[in-house]
Amino acid sequence: MPVSVMGLSEVPNAGEIFRVVESERGARDTITQHRQENEAVASAPKTAITLEQLFDRFQAGEVRELRLIIKADVQGSLEPIVSTLNDMGKGEININILHAETGNITENDVMLAAASKAVVWALMSRRIRLPSEWRKQKESQSGFTTSSTA
Repeated sequence: MPVSVMGLSEVPNAGEIFRVVESERGARDTITQHRQENEAVASAPKTAITLEQLFDRFQAGEVRELRLIIKADVQGSLEPIVSTLNDMGKGEININILHAETGNITENDVMLAAASKAVVWALMSRRIRLPSEWRKQKESQSGFTTSSTA
């Protein structure tokens, strides 16, 4: 049943849960606590994870999925790698390929890796160089990047 809500000081986020409280004071306390929790999460330092740390988490049973963003220099290299990883992903760990394409690593790849806590795996026949601002961002985000050369 639709309702009208008036008197809000700001627009709530999509999907926000409305709660009924006994008093205005209780509502203010709940709002303050909610804001503090959100600020603590947002201000928490995000550190890059290494492959060794990821493997340790897998062995401890904390991680059961490996999210990958795969970049290759040619389509002929990309297709068999994706096919093999999809076959391997049916074992102890689920391999989830979020994005796979040819070309250099882009800012969008780094942002997707950070947002989804994924690994950017670049397979190139030549050494790739990330722009310095992407390297800094990559190292400060929770995702990480690794590359291999043929």
